[in-house]
Amino acid sequence: MLALGVILLLFTIGVAIAIGYRANESVRHFDESAHESFIGSQAEREG
Repeated sequence: MLALGVILLLFTIGVAIAIGYRANESVRHFDESAHESFIGSQAEREG
């Protein structure tokens, strides 16, 4: 039972790390200029 618990714990940690890695990758590749800003663009605030 202890071995099963350790395996499940390591699996959970591995999944969490994988999700964090993929999310970080997505944020780095996100191009703000190609997406609409719902809050307002920088040009609208300056003008």
